[in-house]
Amino acid sequence: MPFSLKFDFFSLFTLVLLWTSFVQGPVHASEGISSYYLRYDIQSHKHQVKDERLTMVPAEDEFRAENFSLCTISGSLSARPGEIKPMMEKRAREQVLKSVLREKGLKSVKALNYDTIVSYEGVVMVPILLETIKAKDQEIEFRAAIRFSPLAFPDRWKALESKHRMKQAVQDFLLLFK
Repeated sequence: MPFSLKFDFFSLFTLVLLWTSFVQGPVHASEGISSYYLRYDIQSHKHQVKDERLTMVPAEDEFRAENFSLCTISGSLSARPGEIKPMMEKRAREQVLKSVLREKGLKSVKALNYDTIVSYEGVVMVPILLETIKAKDQEIEFRAAIRFSPLAFPDRWKALESKHRMKQAVQDFLLLFK
């Protein structure tokens, strides 16, 4: 009786999964929050800014972020009366997040009569590396490195969601063998 190789789909799928688990190493559960969803809203009335709001929430299962890239942002801040260095560093981080969202985030505009809301959205990976270049008594100059991805356009969300679900299913399947 001649030896013949017959693979069904399940056998081939199992071999591919085992091979990828050996090549990529074990799949580990996250040891903390590694990504955050960002939204920066600027509300204006009759072309004058009335309110700004920066929202940052954990985004562990955010599937709408496609391409992360490393961004470097530089800036400077003047101290407010009675402000200490840790407070200035916190404001510097907020300024970095606002800058990267304005430059590279997904932009959407909502307008009604004289009211306009401009929103910028994206996902950031932590940690955000903030380096103080020069610190004087009343001013701080900084540079930051940040991994950022703008959100995809809404017409891509369905495809990205199905891709994300498939990836999760494969990871869950691999966890059965660990």
